[in-house]
Amino acid sequence: MTRLVSNIYHLAHSPSPVGVEAERRNMAVRAEVWHKLGVAVLDPEDIADDWLRRAIISEAERRFGRRGRARP
Repeated sequence: MTRLVSNIYHLAHSPSPVGVEAERRNMAVRAEVWHKLGVAVLDPEDIADDWLRRAIISEAERRFGRRGRARP
């Protein structure tokens, strides 16, 4: 699952200024929820370590089922 990414990948795939601002707000809300409620909201795509990403996905699937499936 390792993604090979060039050192210049970000130059061609940098988010738009609107996307950057939205991402900042998103991270601020995630931080606030973490500090107030102790709930961590993690996007697996943001986790570079393959083992850790797979562990988080596996635990979420164990608890909530695979993504894309409606809850019973």
